Amino acid sequence: LFGKKVFIDDKIRDCFDSPTDRSRMLLIKSENDKEGLQCSLYAGMEDNKFSDDDTYAIWLALEEAYKNAVEAGNGEVPVNYLVTNSNAQFTLKSKLSNFDPTKLPDPRKDENLENPRGKGILLIVSTMNEVYFSEDYSCIKVVRNKGGKNLDV
Repeated sequence: LFGKKVFIDDKIRDCFDSPTDRSRMLLIKSENDKEGLQCSLYAGMEDNKFSDDDTYAIWLALEEAYKNAVEAGNGEVPVNYLVTNSNAQFTLKSKLSNFDPTKLPDPRKDENLENPRGKGILLIVSTMNEVYFSEDYSCIKVVRNKGGKNLDV
């Protein structure tokens, strides 16, 4: 995807049916809910001594994934998240229809610079260490390792 490695793993949907003891679930119904989730992620990352770059990267990925879900018509967006000593991750579920990120135009090409489609996914895959999609692309899971990579577009 845009020259970045992503994984297809239908098991990522399982986190919504049986979350682990350490993960947290939240149903985002508003901007306030999203900001609350971002604050929770930030606090967990700060407690585990993540860098500002890591914290910003996970914030940016959540912002873009949530925006995509809302633009697809989701009023409520379930998110499962976990912060450990070594990584921060979240899985977001969306009711996307006919979404296939492999068919997005490459926003780095001159002819697509004015087209907003694809920019959010490019930012996500460029700032995360691991990105997974469910087979039908309705779920995205992102993982940012402590000391993770810098922006790679």
